[in-house]
Amino acid sequence: MSVQRDERLAALSARADGERRELASAILDARARFDEKRRRWTSFGFWAGALAASATSAYRMMGRNSLSARVNRWSMLGSILVAVARFLVRLFR
Repeated sequence: MSVQRDERLAALSARADGERRELASAILDARARFDEKRRRWTSFGFWAGALAASATSAYRMMGRNSLSARVNRWSMLGSILVAVARFLVRLFR
């Protein structure tokens, strides 16, 4: 009986060892897929943040209330005033 028991224990040990290797392989595969997805989402997050920051900066630099827009409005007003002044000077000369 001891021989059968030893053989059975050896078979169970071999089976357990095989299952442990299989489980370790499955865990490593799942971990690799998880890391790949994490890297992908991290990259997407970086590029989304960069795009949002550049859009915000562009809006602040070129938007309706930016310095550039104000200068453009004032220069247009100045151009109109100069044209009117030139017309009046020519008219009353």
